[in-house]
Amino acid sequence: MAASSARGDELLAALVARAHEAGVLRADVTAVDISLLIEQLGTSPLLDQLRKQGRDDLVGAAMEARARGS
Repeated sequence: MAASSARGDELLAALVARAHEAGVLRADVTAVDISLLIEQLGTSPLLDQLRKQGRDDLVGAAMEARARGS
């Protein structure tokens, strides 16, 4: 598991570096920021909130975003 985790960290750092080089990611965004965002998407009660608000039109997109973050 440690090797897989380290490899994931390397891949994320490379992705962030490429995004910086391409000019499509703010210079102050780091791999840690992206990791925290992914974690937030995985644990966010967003689906419950959307359902409570009657925003069924957004539930599918939110589920897809959560799946991408997993």
